[in-house]
Amino acid sequence: MLVVDGKLLMGFFLLFAGLLIFNFPDILQYALAAVLVVSGAAAIISSMKKGSSSTEGPGAQFRRVDEEDK
Repeated sequence: MLVVDGKLLMGFFLLFAGLLIFNFPDILQYALAAVLVVSGAAAIISSMKKGSSSTEGPGAQFRRVDEEDK
């Protein structure tokens, strides 16, 4: 069973939606198609970059500061 990352799937959807609009253009639809293609490509790239890079930690590490520590 293949598990697909949601961002990767959304990126492909946006990319194909933008390319489909380029086939049936109107003057205002060119701007929409450009936004869809760019955001789709960015989502695909960031999804693949996130999966391959494991150098970053899971997030910020917070610690509690009590009154006597000040």
